[in-house]
Amino acid sequence: MQNNQLPTLVISSLLLTSNGFASVENKDTNEKPNIVIILADDLGWGNVGFHGSEIKTPNLDQLAHDGVQMSRFYTAPISSPTRAGLMTGRYPTRLGIRENVIPPWRDFGLNPQEEIIPEMLAKAGYLNRAIIGKWHLGHSRVAYHPLSNGFTHFYGHLNGAIDYFTHKREDQLDWHNDWESSYDEGYSTDLIAQEAVNCIKQYANEGPFFLYVAFNAPHTPLQAKPEDLALYTDDVEKLTPKQKKIATYAAMVTCMDSGIGEIRNTLRELGIEDNTLLLFFSDNGAEPNGGGSNQPLKGAKFQEWDGGLRVPAIVSYPAKFKGNRVIDQVVGFVDIMPTIQSLVNITDNVHLPFDGIDITPILSGETKTINRDLYLGCGTVVNNDYKFILQEKNEKMGLKNDFLSFYPADPFEETNFAEEHKAEALRLKSLVQQYDATEPAEKLPPFNEGRAGFVAPMEWKITPKQEIKKAIEAHKHAVYIKDGWIRDPYIYLAPDGYYYLTGTTPLPNDPREKADPYNLGLTPQAEKLGLRPSIVGYKLRVWRSSDLAEWEYLGEAFSLEQGFWAKQFPEAFRDVPNDKWLLWAPEIFFVDGKWVCVLISPNPVQGGSNLIVKNELLGDQFEFPMEADIRTKHDPSLFQDDDGTWYLSWGNTFIAPLHPGFSGLAAKPVRIDPSDRVIGHEGATIRKIGKKYVHFGTAWSTDKSRKGSYNLYYCTSDSVMGPYGERRFVGRFLGHGTPFCDKSGQWWCTAFFNANVPPIDDTDIRNRDLSENALTINQQGTTIVPLEVKILPDGDVYIRAIDERYAYPGPDEVQHSMQSKKNVTRTPYSAFFPKNTEPSQDLTMP
Repeated sequence: MQNNQLPTLVISSLLLTSNGFASVENKDTNEKPNIVIILADDLGWGNVGFHGSEIKTPNLDQLAHDGVQMSRFYTAPISSPTRAGLMTGRYPTRLGIRENVIPPWRDFGLNPQEEIIPEMLAKAGYLNRAIIGKWHLGHSRVAYHPLSNGFTHFYGHLNGAIDYFTHKREDQLDWHNDWESSYDEGYSTDLIAQEAVNCIKQYANEGPFFLYVAFNAPHTPLQAKPEDLALYTDDVEKLTPKQKKIATYAAMVTCMDSGIGEIRNTLRELGIEDNTLLLFFSDNGAEPNGGGSNQPLKGAKFQEWDGGLRVPAIVSYPAKFKGNRVIDQVVGFVDIMPTIQSLVNITDNVHLPFDGIDITPILSGETKTINRDLYLGCGTVVNNDYKFILQEKNEKMGLKNDFLSFYPADPFEETNFAEEHKAEALRLKSLVQQYDATEPAEKLPPFNEGRAGFVAPMEWKITPKQEIKKAIEAHKHAVYIKDGWIRDPYIYLAPDGYYYLTGTTPLPNDPREKADPYNLGLTPQAEKLGLRPSIVGYKLRVWRSSDLAEWEYLGEAFSLEQGFWAKQFPEAFRDVPNDKWLLWAPEIFFVDGKWVCVLISPNPVQGGSNLIVKNELLGDQFEFPMEADIRTKHDPSLFQDDDGTWYLSWGNTFIAPLHPGFSGLAAKPVRIDPSDRVIGHEGATIRKIGKKYVHFGTAWSTDKSRKGSYNLYYCTSDSVMGPYGERRFVGRFLGHGTPFCDKSGQWWCTAFFNANVPPIDDTDIRNRDLSENALTINQQGTTIVPLEVKILPDGDVYIRAIDERYAYPGPDEVQHSMQSKKNVTRTPYSAFFPKNTEPSQDLTMP
């Protein structure tokens, strides 16, 4: 366990007065409570002893006796929505997390803009705020991690379900201690309970603490320890498959109950139980045919019947609430955060309004009944007497008509009272329709979308922002700064102090970004070679960062149908399906109060380059000052000289100055090859370093297309128009990366996945021959590699990657031996473009 701190909610022993309120001798009743929330996973209504089950749950039974049972406690019928509502006090429909859970292959999480319980408690002085166990609210980005959302300690797993013994999901270890992988051995339920005990012991004398203990039990896979299973069968092999499920599930519940007993015993032994708010409930009902039982309630997990979302629930707070009681008031998961806010006396408003209510008056016994309608999502709302379910919202319900339960007459929802109680049915239907119409900013896609071909990241690790910042400051090693499918990443430091990132990307929310992470992104011609269709989209997407460590997605700044060529060749945009449109290698700049962008699009118009001028980056007003003069200028790039003149380079490499306002070429283009050979294959760009102009280009190490590593080279000149000296090596695996200088004056080069197979291991990469295929060590996403940039005594410039994995050419590097341009076979320019639309004769390349 790390020496981290966090708040816990626990309930203390107390002397109860006859009016139901508690008093504690020699205790300050205004003292902030410890808060402990214990969440079971898929525990059915009928699987606890205090509901009549034969499953052995002595510790929960005792807690139910000592505390307050909430017999009408509701959740969502699946995991992630319940956890989202618990943490925010808001309906999960608002958060885009209701109809599905977050699966391993999903790049999605609880919106970091939401304030959650640990963040609220931090403002109230809770120094220690820990989550132990299952998170299931986002695992793909730093911003979704528990430690990025107010928790000070995390021990457990990010995904929804793991193997109880190996702690793996999708064949990768998903067990963590804060940011690092944990290799602790043992049954996950035991490890969670032990870590919770350790935290309580550490935090007890450090002020009030918050502990969120989220067991993964008894969720599938059904796996129990032999000693627990022995409580329910003498010989598991003699059981039928159904009997084995039931026995295993029971053993898992009993193991969890033992852990809960250890937690409560620790509170008692430390003398802090009285002043601890201890809350226990399940995230939803038992899974159908999974070994658990929701009887006598109707339905199961995934359904809005009570069996899916009415769960065992107990609260204990001896210092405030009289125990040994059962309350029948409808309450639920979204009520937890506002109730904690009230109990802790937090007066600062949470920045987004709650949907839940403060149920302290009910728990204390001050109030018997609250009239409220609790929205449960998917067309369902419940109150003390009724539940309304809209017929068409959840196909798992099998409803043919809207359904109205009337609990006083039928507590088990067998009869539809929609006609008999028509007025109430109509009122509740109108209410759920209003809630169902909620449009979140982002919504979870269907569960299986993106599943095919998914490859889990190594040990489900997320690099925290703090570590990224340290690595950037150190400027010694390559730093992985952003995930997501991207090629040709271009980083520009704008006058406003922000870095802007663009590149060749899929369309927003394209499921293939996760399902097909190693798609080559090549032209439609690649399909003829048996390669997968290109994932590349036709919109210019932009991210922004103040520190290169955490990136904010701004949106789409341009789409091909808004461009110059859509007006010139509307038939191409009509006849070519838009899933074939491609936007490649965009670069953006801020010039004289306007945004300028250059890019290439090989489809639907051959060589359809654009130079775009905009007043606002995300605005919809566009100018195309070069008009058709930009066409067929492959991978265009802009460079501004010290005198303010802008130059356009393209095609490896032509260059020409531009008229003011980017209205056209101000002189005839010239080629600027190095003195000994061509600069490379593509991705050429110009930088000014000292008094030298530096011309960067990229090529395959073997000089054969997609064979070897894709490397960065450079040459220098005293004039931007040349002549340039010999070509020199900068770094391996930096092909079509672009150098940039950060705010501190350090130089970097962007790098990305550019290969035919998944990234290879970087062990001994300096000496490995990679000539048989297109290979890289870069993960899919954006990496930045530190560059050593020195101005030599003679004024020339030396540039080399610092990280030794990138700094040395491998044995497959043959280009140093090819001294003559005549020995180099250049790729025909036309090969870059499909021939859907023939260029006009007056638009050909110079």
